[in-house]
Amino acid sequence: MCHLDDEKCVDRMSAEFVVLVALFLAVPITAKYVTSFQIRTLVDALKRRDREIDLMYAQLDGLDQEREVTERVVVQVCEQRRWSVTRRI
Repeated sequence: MCHLDDEKCVDRMSAEFVVLVALFLAVPITAKYVTSFQIRTLVDALKRRDREIDLMYAQLDGLDQEREVTERVVVQVCEQRRWSVTRRI
């Protein structure tokens, strides 16, 4: 057992205290950095998915425009057919 007056004992207790405090500080700091890294990874994935969704919306708009053009062409062909049948009569 060491005595409080013993200088080596006080140094050893100080060193143990410093190590213990360092461990108590290291745990939350490490958790903070791990959490922030995971959040950054998730934000990057979210931004990537958001760009993919924007691309899909652009493709959907293109398909809608193609559908409208096709519908107009079908109507135009039907009208031309009706006119050609009317002329024949």
